[in-house]
Amino acid sequence: MCDLIQQCDTIDDKLKEGDKNILIDGFLDLYSSPEQRVENLRAEIPVQVKGTMGKLKPNKHGVVKFMARAKALKRYRDVYYGVLLFVVGVNKNSRLGEDVFFAQLLPYNINCALSKTCPNQEKTSVPIKPFPTNPKEMTRIITALNANRKKQMKAKVVAYDFDGDTKTLPEDINSISVSTQLYKGERVTTIAGLENAYVYGKDMEGQLVVLGKIEDVAMFARGAEVNVASGDFELTTLLMLGDHREGTYIEFEGVSMILRDDHRVTLSFGIKGPIRRRYNTARFVHEFMRTGELRVEGKTLLRTKIESDPDLEMRLDEDVCACGEFVETLGALSIAVDWDSADMTTKELNDLALMHRLLVEGKPWAGQDIESPIVHFDIQGCRVYALVRKCGDGSYAFTGLDSDQLCFSFSSPDEKEPEVRGPFEPVPAAMVLGKDDLQKAVNLDLGKFDAQFDRFPVTVGNQTPLNQKLLDMLTAYDEGARQPQGLLACAAVLARRLHEFDQKSQTYLLNLLQTIGRKREFNEEEKSALGKR
Repeated sequence: MCDLIQQCDTIDDKLKEGDKNILIDGFLDLYSSPEQRVENLRAEIPVQVKGTMGKLKPNKHGVVKFMARAKALKRYRDVYYGVLLFVVGVNKNSRLGEDVFFAQLLPYNINCALSKTCPNQEKTSVPIKPFPTNPKEMTRIITALNANRKKQMKAKVVAYDFDGDTKTLPEDINSISVSTQLYKGERVTTIAGLENAYVYGKDMEGQLVVLGKIEDVAMFARGAEVNVASGDFELTTLLMLGDHREGTYIEFEGVSMILRDDHRVTLSFGIKGPIRRRYNTARFVHEFMRTGELRVEGKTLLRTKIESDPDLEMRLDEDVCACGEFVETLGALSIAVDWDSADMTTKELNDLALMHRLLVEGKPWAGQDIESPIVHFDIQGCRVYALVRKCGDGSYAFTGLDSDQLCFSFSSPDEKEPEVRGPFEPVPAAMVLGKDDLQKAVNLDLGKFDAQFDRFPVTVGNQTPLNQKLLDMLTAYDEGARQPQGLLACAAVLARRLHEFDQKSQTYLLNLLQTIGRKREFNEEEKSALGKR
């Protein structure tokens, strides 16, 4: 152990050979610089060294179960707030230490080990892992242990099992954080910095709580919305980029890659899930198989040679064709949701194909008569609305809900006195939808809805029913809408238009603030306006 530690220029061992201390075998002095002077001393790390005859054999996770005395674990926790445990495998013939394993026996780890013991159980297993021989990684582990030991002295320690059946945090935890130990110049996603890291949380009273420990990390990545492209296909999506045990890891839209240090590329993908995702996966892989190129934000990230696979290329072509028409329909009709075709019925798939023919290709409908100028298609509990006009030849032309070719006018509250409103004060077609319709609608386009009010503005005659429609939109949002954010955004447009039409109206101001308050916190100006109200 002393031979290993001597390689670290900021650590000095105070381990005595043949030490008979009843609990620990000494300390490791941790310094802030290679100049090991008193003013640079950061901490003394308590150490316990154990020996075991024979070679230590890790399991498939690289872990060995070491049996430790329960009483000793309790003393490590209560007296020292944790120790660094080393277990050395001793060669039977030479009697020399060979393999060195370690465990961070901090209060959290000790509590986890003790939680599995019975009242009179003398020993319990502690997982130990190989101790690195690289001075940089040895220093990282010891420095991180010191930082976490200090944290856990002030924290409430619980044995929260992230590997068990529990998948949710305790109810009283309102924030979590992960501590990592990095060197200058290292990326945040460096796996070495995350190994042996602890997960901390804070409860409602601000008390620091130790929630877990991260072990056996295979990949650590962070995500950002970027433009990803290969060949003639590009899309903006969430790209995960980080470190993998075998190289650099990239993941997006059902595609994952490992860029190995020897410049080989491992590509994995799965064409499944929502329609858009299926299409994006198939299109990207098809282009990547053809070009071997990956571009991110316009810059070539990698270029490699891909062996031809005619069978795979044929299957990818079939997937692209099967999903392409549906994706075009979703985009053309501003449908925000993304259905999984595996969950859709034959009728729903046929309706999606019919929407493409009627609304995207613009082909006329020559089937049965249609009485209402507004129709809808039901898919997976959602509704896609469309407008219908009868043509001179008796067929029907379908247009989207946001079309400027059709508009509606509210009827007068009193048909005997039509002068209460003007003879024709049109509003956007979406305003004909009732509360239940608004809850199920999934083809509300914010930009087009806003633009329609330039052509069909708020007037003296239509302001009152438009305000009632705003209340219907907010109620539909509150009771649960299929496209909640899109509906709320459209409601905000209508509330703003009403307020701009009559800025003296306290009702319109209050409705605008109620709409904003459903989306975000009020700013100071809005708080002031609400206070005056």
